[in-house]
Amino acid sequence: MIIDDDDLMGETLQDIFQEEGYNVATASNGREAINKVEQTVFNAAIIDIKLPDMDGIDLLRKFKKVHPEMICIIITGYADLQNAIGALKDGANGYFLKPLYIEELVFRAHQELESSAYGEN
Repeated sequence: MIIDDDDLMGETLQDIFQEEGYNVATASNGREAINKVEQTVFNAAIIDIKLPDMDGIDLLRKFKKVHPEMICIIITGYADLQNAIGALKDGANGYFLKPLYIEELVFRAHQELESSAYGEN
């Protein structure tokens, strides 16, 4: 799942990950993402740190509380060492700054999924 309030970013990441063979859903805010996670189990989430209705770190915590095995990668346009450290302490599997290096993000997501209990797309 990709959670980003920037529709273009969400659609772009969705297209890229679908081309890589992943099934992808998107959400433009935290509440929408939570509703989708309550209905479907997702192996991974890419979460923007700045969402219109909640902080991405709070969403990460909610996801990890319900699905501790879910791979969560934080993306942000706001570089902040405290946020990065906090996200990693709260269970983030990665932290990437915008503008994104898409190949690096895809590689990290694939690497995390392969080394996890999921082991496949």
